[in-house]
Amino acid sequence: MSGGIWNGQNKIRPGVYQNIYSTAIKNNNSDSNGLVAIALDLKFGKEKAITKIESETDIFNKLGYTLDEADMLLIREMLKATNTILIYRLNNGQKAQGTVEENKTISAVYGGSKGNDISVVITNNVEDETKYDVITYMKNTIVDTQTITNYEEFVANGFVQITGTGKISETSTTKLESGTDNTSQKEAYSEFLQALELENCSYIAYCGTDETTKALIKTFLKRMNDEEGVRIKAVMGEYAADYEKIITIKNGVILEDGTTLTKEQCAAYVAALSASSDITKSNTFETYPNAVDCNSRLNNSDTEKALQAGNIVFTRRNDNSVVIEQDINSLTTYTKEKNRDFSKNRVVRTLDMLAQEIKEHIEQNYIGKINNNEDGRNILRADIINIVKEKEERGAVQNFSEEDVTVEAGDGIESVLVNAAIQPVDSIEKIYMNIEVK
Repeated sequence: MSGGIWNGQNKIRPGVYQNIYSTAIKNNNSDSNGLVAIALDLKFGKEKAITKIESETDIFNKLGYTLDEADMLLIREMLKATNTILIYRLNNGQKAQGTVEENKTISAVYGGSKGNDISVVITNNVEDETKYDVITYMKNTIVDTQTITNYEEFVANGFVQITGTGKISETSTTKLESGTDNTSQKEAYSEFLQALELENCSYIAYCGTDETTKALIKTFLKRMNDEEGVRIKAVMGEYAADYEKIITIKNGVILEDGTTLTKEQCAAYVAALSASSDITKSNTFETYPNAVDCNSRLNNSDTEKALQAGNIVFTRRNDNSVVIEQDINSLTTYTKEKNRDFSKNRVVRTLDMLAQEIKEHIEQNYIGKINNNEDGRNILRADIINIVKEKEERGAVQNFSEEDVTVEAGDGIESVLVNAAIQPVDSIEKIYMNIEVK
């Protein structure tokens, strides 16, 4: 369905077009189950494709990795906050291969050097002497067993495929080799973003340092939010994005096992945390799991400067835990349409969820189905009011009145104009106390 922002009632495609803005400049110098996506160079797995990882997913059979391997560091960090991740493999590679008997080739299903860890053992079946067991190993783990008589009966699994035909005539052990890794090219990230357009993704974690890629992500987010009506956001290392849909990070953390994470690598956890955060809470002072120090620590002056520049800052507390200083995004230029409230991530999550729920409800129940007359518009108004009230009951919206929603006939016979005044709730962050000594 179409969507995005509107400047005049001149849209061609049927859809829900929404402007979100504030009514006054503010400046102060003193449930979510969203999907999070990340693109990585890997040594195995589907090339140039998205693999969905959920809590029940066997990552080993999907990617050929165990979670404790070095290449899974960022995935481990993301799994600290969410159970659902979209992983895109940016690179490809040469497939590992091996020869069994004459003109029979076993090759890895995917390119990459981890294919060299695959072995295929062909052994006699103990119950039927006319058949053979074909056992696929990744390192020392059995990942597939098939009992066949002819090579063409073998069904490609998630690790290997066999080319060649004819009866199996001997037992063998074949270790695959010559698998290599290619480094992804810059255009691969554009392909990743293009693939994301077909997914219902809430946050992108970019853990690289390339400024061109950061700018590319910003352009993508603006197009998706403003033209497509898709409420997607991103997290990355320090970058002057000045955009409420991009969260940037000033410093990294040190984990209790000694692992040092850069500010770019911390984008993985923060994106996962943001995607799984409910609209009823802020991530200000949220503890970074298993972190014992910052990389590096910032003094008071530098912390204030980083916050004023729109960066997430990690701070070490006296109990040796590490927390997010303030749950903010990179927006630093405030206008009447986007005041300081838009720099708070809880507020942005609330507005995005409201806009998305209203859009989906209208698409499913109104477009092409309900008459554009007074009765139809009144029904639409009532539904929008109920959606906002549900958020108010949850504590995400406050001071709402039914009069804050109006639904009027638009300029065209098929058009409707909706106005809604919403006041999101933020979490308490600053407490000023007067203590009288008696």
